[in-house]
Amino acid sequence: MVTTAVQFYESLFANRTSRCRKLHRIARSVVILDEAQSLPVDMLAPCLRALRELVERYGATVVLCTATQPAIHRRAEFPIGIEGTREIVPDPKALYASLRRVEVENLGPLADGTLAERLLGERQVLCIVNTRAHAAALAGLLAESEGHFHLSALMCPAHRSVVLARIRERLAAGASCRVVSTQLVEAGVDIDFPVVFRAMAGIDSVAQAAGRCNRNGRLAGLGRTYLFESEHPSAERFLADTAECARQTLANHPDPLALDAVEQYFRLYYWSQRPRWDDKGILGLFRLDRQEPRLPFLFDFESAAKRFRLIEDGQRPILIPWEERGQRLCERLAEPWSEANWRLLRELQRYAVQVPGRLWAEHRDRAFTMVHDRFAVLVRDPALYSDYLGLRLGGDSGGVWIC
Repeated sequence: MVTTAVQFYESLFANRTSRCRKLHRIARSVVILDEAQSLPVDMLAPCLRALRELVERYGATVVLCTATQPAIHRRAEFPIGIEGTREIVPDPKALYASLRRVEVENLGPLADGTLAERLLGERQVLCIVNTRAHAAALAGLLAESEGHFHLSALMCPAHRSVVLARIRERLAAGASCRVVSTQLVEAGVDIDFPVVFRAMAGIDSVAQAAGRCNRNGRLAGLGRTYLFESEHPSAERFLADTAECARQTLANHPDPLALDAVEQYFRLYYWSQRPRWDDKGILGLFRLDRQEPRLPFLFDFESAAKRFRLIEDGQRPILIPWEERGQRLCERLAEPWSEANWRLLRELQRYAVQVPGRLWAEHRDRAFTMVHDRFAVLVRDPALYSDYLGLRLGGDSGGVWIC
């Protein structure tokens, strides 16, 4: 069975039969969790308790795959951790040294204008920032050209796939290629740049960015990854905790990707935030009450299912009639509803952009039309959706977007 981490954890705490009927397959299985470092601190205790339950009582084996192993083993300072964890690969430090392909340098504060000049001074370079608004603004400073690219969730997936294909072509040909992107390139996107710039974030995100630098080891020396402090700190306050932990780690470790640096980072981020380990009080909904023999299992599955959301859903989709195929699919959606439309909706997922609910409501009357009173379809207007920047509901300024 293949699923996402979000589906996996939310199914374990679900109360609907549609989500729970597959759970029996986990018993006595091997559970492989990729990007294991992405567990949010607010849900850390419920997630780790679920993994412990699967191992201790259901015979499961859990394999955590990550370039930045989180410090989740149990000890006095971290009682919610997992006992008996061990490395699969022998001598990780020696392996890290032999596979090292990049060095990281912290540049400190960097204004957008200076950053744009640095990017223009490189022939092939990737710059990863933390918000969609910042990516759009920085891409605007570079100016649209054949060798300049912008990637963010303001572009529908079909559009991003085309842009990524162009980027790979130019990289392979040795042509100039300057890319400004949000974090969406940090997982599952196979691209290889000699130079990467990364706005300050958690060490796990820094490692993901560095993984796009000299990825295939083709350079004679090490690739260069530069960290910098954005001039937009107020727009990045949702990353304040991870960024501050990263700064403290950088103060003690010249190489933030070294194994001891990664462990310190997760100690700071996970271990020191005990009040947030179960921020929504989910574990308290499951208890054995020995004082009440008539009701020994006081499990409030309904409340747990409502509270356990790894991704808070405050977004609304807008369908983009991008290129001929996107336009044709949106036109088909307007036809009389039938069962075939469910298949059509799956295809249209490639042409959807998620926007905050507030902006969705604000622009409803002018930017898109409602089809069957359910589906928002963007008006075909170059001012609203560009081939360079994607969705432009906020006008020339790009609006306020969080990736």
